[in-house]
Amino acid sequence: MKNYYLYLIRHGITQGNLDGKYIGQTDLSLCPDGASTIRSLRDMEVYPSVQKVYSSPLRRCLET
Repeated sequence: MKNYYLYLIRHGITQGNLDGKYIGQTDLSLCPDGASTIRSLRDMEVYPSVQKVYSSPLRRCLET
């Protein structure tokens, strides 16, 4: 039997997150700090190596 792993990764920080707003389906991009944090995590190889990625079509998710 082959094992599969499912990784759930939350999107990076948006300005709405910093403002304490519930943004739901609002299509916000990552804020500069959010994008910087995601790049740092990528460079430190925190994220696992995967074969497929499924994402919401919202900008903050695709940018992450």
